[in-house]
Amino acid sequence: MEKTDQPSQKQPFKVVAFGPESTGKTTLVSSLADYFSADWVPEFARTYLEEKEELPDEICLPADIDPIVKGQCALEDQVLKKVQDIIFMDTNPLQTKVYTDIYFDHFHSDILERAIHDRAYDLYLLTDIDIPWENDLLRDLPQNRKEIFFIFEKALQSRQLPYVKISGDHQQRIERSVDAIKQKRYE
Repeated sequence: MEKTDQPSQKQPFKVVAFGPESTGKTTLVSSLADYFSADWVPEFARTYLEEKEELPDEICLPADIDPIVKGQCALEDQVLKKVQDIIFMDTNPLQTKVYTDIYFDHFHSDILERAIHDRAYDLYLLTDIDIPWENDLLRDLPQNRKEIFFIFEKALQSRQLPYVKISGDHQQRIERSVDAIKQKRYE
């Protein structure tokens, strides 16, 4: 084996906010990034869908899935290039998969499946539905929050992914998340 003078690259600890719409994911990852003086990756799908020339009755269509996945992965990779310690994600490909299953009756995308398979995350913060629903142009399922929350949780459980349920007001969510991150990072 050849010896090199370059230090080994330690992978950053990757944390994903994961859960139904309007459960405080963006607020949470932004606050956690501030707390840990870290970077975070925003949700590409939101920007992509808001920039569509006109929003049809169906806000997101099956044809949008591959561009969303590619955009999210590219954005994540761009931020990861400058991160060494910890990084927070507002979403990830598995989140997109859950929504494609809900909206498009288990629509299949090879690009999405490959992204799910190729990307690993150290901890998922499953955001609970115990905060008020906030309407916007992209959100549309306030009446199904409980059912959708269980679909998200089942996606984590079926893949045996490390997660912690995050509930409570904003401060409680931050404290619970910080505790879970510290525990998982140093176990």
